[in-house]
Amino acid sequence: MACETVLHIDGNVIPLRVSRLTAFKYRLIYRRSLDRDVRDVEVAVQTNGRDSNIPVPVLQRYLNIVHLMAWEADPQSEKDPDKWIERFSSFNVFDTAPSVISLWREYKGADPYQSGAERVDIAADNPKAKIQQRVTDSVTGKCRDAAVQSVAVNEHMGMEERGHYIALVYLEWQKKFKKRRTREKIARYSSDVAMDIAVKCPDVQELVIFWRMPTTNHVQLKHAFVRDGMKLIRTK
Repeated sequence: MACETVLHIDGNVIPLRVSRLTAFKYRLIYRRSLDRDVRDVEVAVQTNGRDSNIPVPVLQRYLNIVHLMAWEADPQSEKDPDKWIERFSSFNVFDTAPSVISLWREYKGADPYQSGAERVDIAADNPKAKIQQRVTDSVTGKCRDAAVQSVAVNEHMGMEERGHYIALVYLEWQKKFKKRRTREKIARYSSDVAMDIAVKCPDVQELVIFWRMPTTNHVQLKHAFVRDGMKLIRTK
C-alpha cells in the first residue's frame, strides 16, 4: 500500500509518495536505513530551534529522503538530489519536515510488512538497532497508557570511549485524567522504563523521555535520566 501527500516549497506544490520500494531504494542508493534517518531528522528538528544549526549530515539525509519521495511520486523529476534542490530558492526543513515525518508514519502504520523489515536491521550486528528495539519493547510493556511515536539512539559524544549511547524516546499520552494524576502516572511510567532500560541496555548512559498530550504537537513533559552504576537516575 502506498501513501501520498504534498509539500509546499517555495510556492510550488511537490507531491510525495511512499511505497514498499521506497525504503529498499533508499538502502540501495545510500546504504542507510530510511526509518532511522527519518527519526534522526525528527530528533534534530525537535531539539533545535529555528535559529539553531541542524548538523549538515542530517540536513543532507533529509534532502535525500524528500527527493526520493518526490521521485517516487514523479519518476520524470530530476534524479540528482543536489540538482533537484537547486530549483527552489528556499527550502525550510522546519516547515516541511512535519509532513514528511507524518507521511512515513502513515505508511508504516498501513504496511503490515514494515515491522518485519525493521527486524532485518536488528538481526545484523547493529548495537544501535538492538538498543532501539529493546527500548521500544520496554516502553510498550511498561506504558500501557501511551503510544510510541519514535525512539532514537545516538552516540554519546561526551564519553571518551565508544559504545556508549543516549536514547531519546517520544511518547504520546493516550488517556484523559486530571492534570495532577496524569503527571503522577507519567512520572511513574518514566521511572519504570528507566529501571528496565538500565538493566537491559547497559550501554545506554542517558535516557530522555518526551511526553506529548494528544491535544497538541508540542512536547509537554520531559523526564531525563543518567547512568549511575547499574541504575539510571532521574535528573529532571
